[in-house]
Amino acid sequence: MDGRVVQSGLASETYNCTIHNTTSSAGLTVQGGKATNCYVYSSVADAISSNSNASIISNCTGISDGSEGIFINKGKIYNCLGKSTASYGIYLTQATSYAYNCTAESSANAAIRLNTSKIYNCQAICTWNDVSGDGIVVTQGNGFEIVDCYAEVVNSSAHAVDGNQSGIIKGLSGKGMTTLIGTTTNTLTNTVDSAGNIILA
Repeated sequence: MDGRVVQSGLASETYNCTIHNTTSSAGLTVQGGKATNCYVYSSVADAISSNSNASIISNCTGISDGSEGIFINKGKIYNCLGKSTASYGIYLTQATSYAYNCTAESSANAAIRLNTSKIYNCQAICTWNDVSGDGIVVTQGNGFEIVDCYAEVVNSSAHAVDGNQSGIIKGLSGKGMTTLIGTTTNTLTNTVDSAGNIILA
């Protein structure tokens, strides 16, 4: 469909949809409901956005040529792809913003931007050939978690994770960078046991 979809309320559910959005607002906005198996393209604004802790977005693709592919103010995303040619592939803004098993791609900025958010088993692919073309950038607030994630960059001076903040980083791997972590401080102090188990604290 052409246009945009705005959910309202916890009972709202959107499934198996294709949205082509040319407005100045997000193509799909989830406000406490669920979105599953949706493909959203936005030429101007975010493709997919969420502003409720109760929002659950799964198996969705958000592609934007004007802003973020997926913008999560609050809520959770699972197995999603966020891609942007203008900004971040995925942008998570709050401590209640989570991403699980997601992939973010950007050709104009870091692939993933997060503040005090949590990401697990995610991939961040940045094709922007710039020293700021990081896989993941942490811009505000301490207490984030980056666990078992992979980042790929094209500029060797960029990083898998960068940003002058502190939080937990575990199981990070990367390709294309000279230094894996930039100015970010890893606060993980526990030692992994012989089986690879650890308490994130």
